[in-house]
Formats: sequence, structure tokens, C-alpha cells
Amino acid sequence: MHKTATKTMKKTAVPIGLILGMLIGSLALAGGVSAATGVISCGVISSPGVYELRNDILYMGTSRCIEITSSDVTFDGMGHTISGMDIARSTGVRVYGRTAAALTNVTVKNLTVTDWIYGIAYVSVENGSIANNTVTSTRIGISLHSVNHSMVTNNNATLNTKDGISLAGSSTRNFLKGNEANQNNVGIRLGPASTLNVIKDNTANSNAFYGISLTSSNANTLTGNNASSNTYYGIILSSSSHNTLKNNTASLNGVGIRLYRSSDHNILKGNDASSNVYYGISLGTSRRNVFRNNTANSNTYYGIILSTSSNNTLFGNSVSLNTLYGVRLYSSDNNTIKGNAANLNGYGIFLSSSSNSNTIKNNNVKSNTQFGIYLGASGNNTIKGNNVKSNTYDIILQSSNDNFIYGNYLDNAAKVYDDGNNTWNAGPPVMRQSRRQTRTR
Repeated sequence: MHKTATKTMKKTAVPIGLILGMLIGSLALAGGVSAATGVISCGVISSPGVYELRNDILYMGTSRCIEITSSDVTFDGMGHTISGMDIARSTGVRVYGRTAAALTNVTVKNLTVTDWIYGIAYVSVENGSIANNTVTSTRIGISLHSVNHSMVTNNNATLNTKDGISLAGSSTRNFLKGNEANQNNVGIRLGPASTLNVIKDNTANSNAFYGISLTSSNANTLTGNNASSNTYYGIILSSSSHNTLKNNTASLNGVGIRLYRSSDHNILKGNDASSNVYYGISLGTSRRNVFRNNTANSNTYYGIILSTSSNNTLFGNSVSLNTLYGVRLYSSDNNTIKGNAANLNGYGIFLSSSSNSNTIKNNNVKSNTQFGIYLGASGNNTIKGNNVKSNTYDIILQSSNDNFIYGNYLDNAAKVYDDGNNTWNAGPPVMRQSRRQTRTR
């Protein structure tokens, strides 16, 4: 991203340094104390106070335009723009504390930052604020590293080549709300050891990879975000546990929501992961997660899929109108699938490849074009109290033994098939293979 001649003519490069003009008169407080210090060029802010940018700046240097090294600073861009030249390691605004002595109470607001490696970067800051800024055409729009108890609100971090907003370096207890992080590689990224952050009511759409990404980040809350139309994943958790995802929308992505690599003990509640290209919600090699009252409808392949995952609970979810499977378990054990609606899919609930000791209970499984409930090469499962009707075949057990099937509401015996050694009780007649005698229990 190089500057065109037109852009160069519009802005005036200012020599490095900070020119401070004390504003007296209209900006004076009632007590006669100056309210703000004017800034017209790049430099270092090393004293507490309120600073206002008085004009646009085009910086052709190789480091940082504005560096803040003091606590208790407000830097107000006043709607002006700080532009760089996309030079390696350059930063538009850097707020820089030390590990042993973090800065506190630093605000950057009302600023447009464009054409840097880092747009706005906070390092070792406590109780800071980044608000109402536009950051575009950088590598990382807004970067927080070792930042705690800070607020990132109502910013537009769009069209950056890597991340719109990034938290890393054990950033904890931060609050991100109302930001737009669209058309980046990743909209919002939480890196290793970012914990107890709240990500609320943000938009992370049309990113080249992911909308919202958590890696090795625990105990965060994501609520009310829209992560849609991203190429791969709307929301993805890798090796991240004890997070809560609530009332988010993740539609029109490759996959709506994905958890994998030992992402354990997470709660997904009330999310809408519908109309994705592949899966609504995907869980891989993860344990003890709870999926409750989510909607995963009209996805091309699966509503919800569990792969090599155990001890998870799926309760009260809507997994309907998916082209292939409503719920699919692949080599997954000891899961509970209860009270879900799996209707109008190709297959309602489908277990295969040694998915053992699962409980399938009190689900509505209706009007699927192939099978209502299918078990393939899976054993010791319990299928109980399900309403399985108007499917081409209601319950099919194939190469599956030692399962317990009872108390289900089915159409008739002609829609049930079992070629193994399983226990049926209090149900309709069971249709066995033709070489065996059909038995009624």
C-alpha cells in the first residue's frame, strides 16, 4: 500500500517532534486552568493531561508517530487522520508501559489511523480506553498486549491485512463492545492466555479467515456478536476452555462455530449458526461442553457435528433443514443428546464409527428424508423417549450391538431396522433382517 501522488498533495508532512500550544480563552475551564494541549505533529507525550490533535499528519518515518509514555493521558484525535507509509514496525499511536510499571488511565479516541503496521497499540496498560476510532489499511488495527481492565468501544477496524482487533500477552478483564471488525484476515483475535474478557455486540463479518478467534484463551464471554460471511469460521476456539458463547450470530460462513483441540468446559447458549456452507456447530477432540438452545438450521452438511469428543451435552437445540445431518457423532462417546428438534434433514441423528455409551433422549426427530435415528458400528447407547415419526426410516441399527431402545414413539415396524444384538422394550415390533425371524417385544 503506497501513497499516491494525490494523497501526498492533500497532506503536509510535519517534521518529527511535538508542538504544543496551550489553549486559553474558549477552552479554559471555569477556574482559569487550560483544558487541553494542542498537537500538530508526531512526538512523545510524557506528561499527564488532555491532548487534542489539531490537523491531519502524514508521517514518512520508520517508527511511531504518537507515543504515550505517561499515565492519566487523553489523546483526542478530534476527527483528524494520522497516516503512515506501511513501513515495517511502524505504529500510528503507541501507548507504552513497562511490565513492572504499567501505565494507567490512558484514552485514545476520535482518531483515524491508516497505513501502518500497527494502527493503535497498547502495551502494558491498565484501565485504558480506545473509543470511536477508525483504523484501516494496517497489519493489525488495534493491538492490546498485556493490557488489563481496559475498554475498546465503538471502533471501526476494517480492511486490515491481519487482525482488526488483537488481544495477546495475557490480556485480562478487558471489555470490547460495539466495534466493527470487518474485511480483515481475522476480525477479533484473542491470543494465548487472554482470559476473563467480555466481547459483546461486535460485528466481525466478511473476514478472509475467521470472524472471532480464541487460541489458548480461557474464561472469556462472547455475547451478542455477529460473526457472519467469513470465509472459514464465524467463531473458532482452539485449546480454549471455560468460555461462554451466548446469543451470537454465526451465519453464512464456511462453518458457523468450531471448537477443537481440547476446548473443554465451554457453554454455548442461544447462538444462531444457520445457513453456513458446511457445518453450523463443529466440535472436535473436546470434552464436557454444553450446547443449549442453539439454532443450527439450513446448513449444507451438518447442523451439529461431534468428532472424537466425549462427555458433552446437547440440549434443546434446533437442528433442522440441514441437507445431510441434523446431529452427527463420529467416534464420540458418553455424550447426551436430549430435547433437541432434528427435523427435515437428510438424517436426523446419526452415530457412527464406534460412537459408544451415548444417551439419545426426548428428541423430536421428524420428517427426515432418510433416517430419523441411525447407529452404525456403535454400541452401549441408550435411545429413549424420542418422538421419531414421518421419516423414511425411523430407527436404523446397523452393525451395532448392546444398545438399549425403549419408550420411543414411532410410526410402525416397517420403519425400524436392526441387524445386531440390541435390547428393545415397550416399543413397536422390530423389523429384523430377512434371514431372521421378526420379533415383537
